[in-house]
Amino acid sequence: MSSARVRTIVGALGIAVGAFFLWLAVHDADLDAVWRALKDADAAYVALAVGAFGAVYGFQSARWRRVAATPGVRLTRFYEM
Repeated sequence: MSSARVRTIVGALGIAVGAFFLWLAVHDADLDAVWRALKDADAAYVALAVGAFGAVYGFQSARWRRVAATPGVRLTRFYEM
């Protein structure tokens, strides 16, 4: 298989798995209550929280890229980290 085809299959599978877990997360939720809570929330605090989540994930991804790129780290040593 070509790498483009593999990427397409992996991407489609990722979207399907993501959609399934999104459905699991919201299928029993009271969406009207969620909408009311969002309407009553302070937009500045919501924006701050979204920015904080983005920053945390950015730092985590940078950290794991650095850990994964460390040369000479054996698998057993990797688990000790």
